[in-house]
Amino acid sequence: MKRLLSLILCLALIMCGTVFTAHGADTYEPTTAELEAVIKKVRSKIDVPEDQTEFNWYYCAANYRNHSGWQLGWSTPDNDASTSVNCDSDGNITSYSSYSSKSDESVAYKAVLPENGAQFYLDDITAFIYKIAPYTNGHIKLSDTNMSGNLNYHKYDYDFVRVENDIVVPDNGVNVTFDYVTKQICDVNINFDLSPDFGKTPEVIGEQKAREILGTKQNMILSYRIKNTYDDETGKLLSRKAYLVYTPETYYLSVDAVTGEIYTERDTWQVNNERPANAASGGDSKFGAMESAAADSDNGGYQLSEKELEQLDVLDSLITKDEAVKSVTQNEFLYIDPTLTALEAYLSKTGSYRYGCYPDNSDEDGYVWNINLSRPYDENSDGYYPYLYATVDAKTGELLSFSATRPDFWYYTNNKLNLPELKLDADAAAKKAEDFLKATVPELFAKTRKDEPNYNNVIAYKNYDAANGIYENPVYGIADFSFVRVNEGVDFTYNYLNASVDMTTGKITEYGKNWFDNVEFESPSDAITPKEAFDVLYNSDGFGLNYEINSTYTYNKYLADEKNGDYIDYDKLYETSLNVRAVYSGYDMGTTIVRALDGKLADYSGEEYKVKVPYEYTDISESWAKDIIERFAYADIGFDGGKFEPDKPITSDEFKDILGSCSVYSYRIKDYTPSDTLTRTEAVKMIINSYGYEKVAALENVFITDFADNMSLKPEDVGSIAIARGFGIVNGDGENFKPYDALTRAQALQLCLNVLSSELNKR
Repeated sequence: MKRLLSLILCLALIMCGTVFTAHGADTYEPTTAELEAVIKKVRSKIDVPEDQTEFNWYYCAANYRNHSGWQLGWSTPDNDASTSVNCDSDGNITSYSSYSSKSDESVAYKAVLPENGAQFYLDDITAFIYKIAPYTNGHIKLSDTNMSGNLNYHKYDYDFVRVENDIVVPDNGVNVTFDYVTKQICDVNINFDLSPDFGKTPEVIGEQKAREILGTKQNMILSYRIKNTYDDETGKLLSRKAYLVYTPETYYLSVDAVTGEIYTERDTWQVNNERPANAASGGDSKFGAMESAAADSDNGGYQLSEKELEQLDVLDSLITKDEAVKSVTQNEFLYIDPTLTALEAYLSKTGSYRYGCYPDNSDEDGYVWNINLSRPYDENSDGYYPYLYATVDAKTGELLSFSATRPDFWYYTNNKLNLPELKLDADAAAKKAEDFLKATVPELFAKTRKDEPNYNNVIAYKNYDAANGIYENPVYGIADFSFVRVNEGVDFTYNYLNASVDMTTGKITEYGKNWFDNVEFESPSDAITPKEAFDVLYNSDGFGLNYEINSTYTYNKYLADEKNGDYIDYDKLYETSLNVRAVYSGYDMGTTIVRALDGKLADYSGEEYKVKVPYEYTDISESWAKDIIERFAYADIGFDGGKFEPDKPITSDEFKDILGSCSVYSYRIKDYTPSDTLTRTEAVKMIINSYGYEKVAALENVFITDFADNMSLKPEDVGSIAIARGFGIVNGDGENFKPYDALTRAQALQLCLNVLSSELNKR
């Protein structure tokens, strides 16, 4: 799964960009002492250009899943360049970003081929990682390198995965983005759990045994997927094909590498109702460890700048968390559900815009307290999820926004309305839906099966005791039914009928359908067996031994039970611990789809899945185009098979694909005929047309070329070749252009390189 690590890292950043640490206190309220200490720690690890004199910060509060953290940002006064860092409350950097619009304006958003492969810069990349995150040294290895986006971005991505005891830890790693033109590190994202103990190398049961165990639990499900074919010219749908695939029934399954136990979940939730001995002591540490660190260490002797000191004053001028919470909960105009228990409150930066208004001081950045009140997960057994969200101006205490949930049941009771009576049970409601569909779309209905119903619209509770706060066994007033299309006993989930029935009146409250008139179905009679599909999938290279870092969340129910009128910080209601287990799983599978007719691994389009490997060739050492071929290979542009075959004629489709990979507007090429050979003139016309010059090139008696074989050109070809000659795209052999010779693969890359180097690429 080539981009799996990057996805994991992105998710980590969404969660405030923090890592789990074994030390450091949690709080929802930042302090100036912590901000000062964090600035010093970060500045001891990174270099900030002298012209980036502006400084700002953002605080991300802790919750039950991750620790509190900071985002620190430096920029030039005109914001043309900036440096930003995310770090936890102990100053451990979790992300780094550097931006400059002036770094090399000549190549901004211009397609540029790399001069060297990604491996060429690896030493500098790893040295920077170890500098900003020294705890990763000796614990990561390079897992993948690839182009970041297209050639316009001229960047490489480096994916590093954590390794402990020679076993991969796919949950943790580092991702780096590097600009190969400016030679600058642009972004670093770090996801690295510091607290788990990996212990010694485990004695494992073996990969084959793990497969056998997994095969007792993992079922392969046969289903249809859809593949549409469209006309390139008109966009008209030409055909729909429903093809058969096997996919695992269970999204997550792993086998304990030591015990052979099968795991069906990554995380564990448990409840603790025991009151600890020190529970009544109360009070937060207020980052005592960090304050001490600020006093005891000079962090390399760094002294805060004037702008950084100003931001300490800004933080000190804001109202506290408690003040913000009270401004909401003590506001007599607001609806506050009495069952709300848990509190989340965090400070965010908004800029000049404040949740629906522009203040008078519109050039001044603002800060907002975000306040969430809820009932924790373990208390939601009655099906009602009360929730409150509010924002408060952290400078003035002004209420900026407010939202509170109200269930339908309260609508009836608070308004003293008679609760409606159910006249239909589930079976009777289903009969109403089926009768309706039979009368409305009989032919379609005959091709479906009824799925399990869903219910909504709570109208009552069977066990209702308002005095004691008991609301149990909800009564639903509407039943939703879905009828899935079936072909030869296999679900085709893309097509379905929906009907919702009001169980108090028997009437249809909602109807809908999604149905294709013309579908070519593969027959399941020729499909491989589920066992065969399992063997194909779990014998692929992506199945193997790895460490999983799992979270255990313990809900401290005693705190909720003893609320006593106070709201409790969410991170106090949940204790989070991390544990490590060695497992066999499909952690690195690039796909989980097996085509049912031929047993091939497939991608999401139904095409055969192929593992992307770097382009390396055994037949280019003597070629005049060796350097050019390698530069394109560095950019992930080339031909599969291990041989380039430089003198082989290139096909029209191959050339169009290469143009597209070079960020040329290949989608504009409409008037070419796919063929096994492509002449030099046809290639030039494809380029000229892609840039929109086809009408200019068609002008007669306007263009001439200075090639010796100019007279051999067809009149309709002169314009395109002359334009290409003017832009420096074609030069011929110095005298002749040889317009109707076949274009070789090597010549094609030279032509594309000429395009990238020409004035056409300055757009």
